[in-house]
This record gives sequence, C-alpha cells and structure tokens, in this order.
Amino acid sequence: MTAPLTIRLHPADNVVVARMDILSGTKVEGEVAAATRVPPGHKILTSAVKKGEPLRKYNQIIGFATENLAPGAHVHTHNCVMGDFE
Repeated sequence: MTAPLTIRLHPADNVVVARMDILSGTKVEGEVAAATRVPPGHKILTSAVKKGEPLRKYNQIIGFATENLAPGAHVHTHNCVMGDFE
C-alpha cells in the first residue's frame, strides 16, 4: 500500500498538509489537484475560500485568505494572513 500524499489533521479542515513534494496537477484528495508544486509540510486548499474567509488546520483558524482561492491552491504566506476575529 502506498502512503497518502497528504494528511488531513481534522475533518473540519479546509486544508491538507503535503507529506512530500507534490507536483502541479497531482490529485491530492478526491478530484482536488495541486494547482502548483507544493513542498513537504505546506498546505493545499481542499475547498473554495473567498478573500477574508478563514483557513482551518487542526480545526483552528490559522489565517485568512488574502484573495479568492480555488481548491488545489498552495496555501502559504503569499495568500494567508493573520487577522482579528470574534
């Protein structure tokens, strides 16, 4: 059996974590494919997120999208910022 390419840390997360280098176009979960190359330890979005919406890992908000993001987007400092929330 082959090891999964990604890890989902909580069922409510909207990102998965790359376990290894993932090339653009590689399916990572269901029909979601990486939009670009994603290095190990980085996140891949699994559902669409609009600008300003939360990004969740461990079922915790880890940041907010700086732009509209499609499933498969590489999530990192270029499109995720910290912010205030209630």
